[in-house]
Amino acid sequence: ALPAQAEMETRFLSPGQVPEYGMQATDFAPQGWTVEDSWEHELNNDTLMDMVLMLGEDLPSQVDGIPNERWRALVVLLAEEQGGYRVAGLGLRILHCSTCYGMLGGPEGGLPLITFHDNVLIVNQLSGSRVMFDLTLRFRFDPGSNRMVLIGRDARITDRLSASNIEESTN
Repeated sequence: ALPAQAEMETRFLSPGQVPEYGMQATDFAPQGWTVEDSWEHELNNDTLMDMVLMLGEDLPSQVDGIPNERWRALVVLLAEEQGGYRVAGLGLRILHCSTCYGMLGGPEGGLPLITFHDNVLIVNQLSGSRVMFDLTLRFRFDPGSNRMVLIGRDARITDRLSASNIEESTN
């Protein structure tokens, strides 16, 4: 029998596991999960610094020298005037797992590149080996729904040996 990690089990968070409100980043990491990284940026034009969290399973990065597969989630928090934060977006299946980046992720596994342009959150993930998959997602706060919404998706598949590309952009 294969060890539990080798069975390709996916362990996504469910929306009910992440509280709607909290005072600090760690309040939004449910049991068994941790805040792997965080970024502050103003996302909804209220002059308060909002926060984006990358949650990851609270597991060691390696077991017996072998990279350990850890699943991830993206949480977008809007700062509240009275203090604390509220969830404006949950990306429960947006981020690749720590070992899902392939050779381009390196020996410790890969990380997404999180950046901002004005009030737009940009998530870029590069994965693969000979065949490289480059995915960029763009999100913006929508005041009508009071949530983050996907406003763009750029995908490029490249065969690094032949240098051939397939590109798709939805903006």
